[in-house]
Amino acid sequence: MKSKLILIISFVMACSVNATAQKAYENGSNVIDAGVGLGGLYWGSGYGFPIGLGVSYEHGVTDKISVGGEIGYQGARYNYSGGHVNYTGLLFAVKGSYHFATSDKLDPYAGLDLGYVNVSATDHNTSGFSGFTAKAGGLGWGIHVGARYYFQPNIGVYAELGANSFSVLGLGVCFKL
Repeated sequence: MKSKLILIISFVMACSVNATAQKAYENGSNVIDAGVGLGGLYWGSGYGFPIGLGVSYEHGVTDKISVGGEIGYQGARYNYSGGHVNYTGLLFAVKGSYHFATSDKLDPYAGLDLGYVNVSATDHNTSGFSGFTAKAGGLGWGIHVGARYYFQPNIGVYAELGANSFSVLGLGVCFKL
């Protein structure tokens, strides 16, 4: 009888712990991502391997959908025989994601970005000719698919593939608030 009672108490405790376990993503979640973007979408070939920086925030509005904002920066340099050209880009975007089946550690998602992109180019000519500066801006969009993995309840890492924040691959840390 004593062993059955211990078994029942253990079962109830295990169920209550499992019932209160927090999922990696759920309605009301607030997440900040900070990381680097690898690969460039705006600069073309010959511009090296651009690395960007990005920060995003997402808030869970349903059990499957989150919305938020994103800021991204990327620079590139093109060298030629008479000097070099520096390119920079800034992105200010809204971001929406659909979160697939999540566990307490894993949060796979996919979504869209829409925002304002500002790019500039400055020529640093060393051969005696006058250089130039050009600027442009407009609406930009992106798609992303990624996952967050939480190794602590509120701290984890993320990876995103897609065309967002000027990069093809984004890697970084995530913080659940």
